[in-house]
Amino acid sequence: MDLGIRDRVAMTAASIFGPHTRRRMQIAAAVCCLIVAAAGLLRAVGPPEPTLLGQARSEFADRRARLRETVGDAIVLLVTTPTYDDRARFRMVNEMVYLTGAEAPGSALALLPDDDPAKQPAVLFLPGRPSAEAEQERTGIPTVRESRGMWEFLEPSIRQAKTVYIVGPVGERGKHGPSGAVEERMRATNPKIEVRDLRTVTSAMRIRKSAGEIANLRAAISATIRGFQVAAPQIKPGMTELAVEGYILAGFRLGGASREGFPAVIGSGPNSLILHNDPTDRVLQRDETLVADIGAEVNYYTADLTRTFPVGGRFTPRRLALYELVREVQAACEKHIVPGKTTWSDLNSFAKQQFRKSTLRAEDRDGQMQTMDRFFVHGLGHWLGMDVHDVGGMAGPLPPNSVITIEPGLYIASENTGIRIEDDYLVTETGVERLSAALPSDAPSVQRMMRGR
Repeated sequence: MDLGIRDRVAMTAASIFGPHTRRRMQIAAAVCCLIVAAAGLLRAVGPPEPTLLGQARSEFADRRARLRETVGDAIVLLVTTPTYDDRARFRMVNEMVYLTGAEAPGSALALLPDDDPAKQPAVLFLPGRPSAEAEQERTGIPTVRESRGMWEFLEPSIRQAKTVYIVGPVGERGKHGPSGAVEERMRATNPKIEVRDLRTVTSAMRIRKSAGEIANLRAAISATIRGFQVAAPQIKPGMTELAVEGYILAGFRLGGASREGFPAVIGSGPNSLILHNDPTDRVLQRDETLVADIGAEVNYYTADLTRTFPVGGRFTPRRLALYELVREVQAACEKHIVPGKTTWSDLNSFAKQQFRKSTLRAEDRDGQMQTMDRFFVHGLGHWLGMDVHDVGGMAGPLPPNSVITIEPGLYIASENTGIRIEDDYLVTETGVERLSAALPSDAPSVQRMMRGR
């Protein structure tokens, strides 16, 4: 309904019912216009796109299409093995989730070339539950079959193919594992087929994150921040490292995370010097530092954040100076990144230079005074995604839409002090966005968090 129609409706009403009714009819006509416009917009936009594990379902289809294009006339066969572990909940392998969103133990996926005898680009095989109809609706994959009969169905495809990609080591390296059994079955059907590891392809794909993947990482970071907020007020003399871990895990669940991306790293006093310390029953002592390196997982994507806390609620002057140096190096590294140009090697060298420039000094184990770069003993960061140390080579530049960590640290055994600060970043077209900005790292804010504020 355009403006002229609205005015004509209002004028006609006024001539019949009088001026007071004219105003009411003008309002009614305007409301009609809004309703008609909204209906037209909904028709233009269409219904909302189905989502799966926090991502638009089309993102999974796009990955399958890109993978089929990359491997050309080869087959992709992703076979998962049901695992039963009394100590761990089942978690589907990353490659299956990345390509389909399917989570049923024992599922399998075949991606087939255009000229394949099956005449289907993708076939999802299920062990019986959930039903084929339910999984078609959930994943958007049109061809879903039961796992029984999978090899018979794929036999003509395997006989015709020259190359197949499977998940896991191949040849002698995979001979005694699940991938070896898949390779053996393939070669029994086609002895001349070349078998390759699919991860050489998918690892490169996974470096750049889609919108849904980034949304999942934001959610995982949010749950991890909740873990810090719940645990920080409990970091005080007399508490144990294991008890601190318990509060962190409770925070994860309160933040919406169903599992951890990796076992919590929590070290106090001498244990703060250990890069990946499993929490122990050690009792926290006043004025020492506690390093908590943790990450919640949401929809198969994990955060990875580290904060250093002063036991007792306040940094000593010396540890505060060391802490501020670590923060300054992290901030400098953020600014140093040029997307598509800066490499991990560049960043590591730059971080060491920043520590070396500091006027602070510390004794090494032999009692010799050293510049601070001597106490920065690990890499500056890594890729982040479905794995905490996510897949992808470390040689090339950092591309836009990759997600990384920046985690400088100092570990001074002569002072019984470990300090590390780690945040998660999205590489953009122009720089980086700190995805974990909601978790402050300045000393006053850390100390306030320990007071429950």
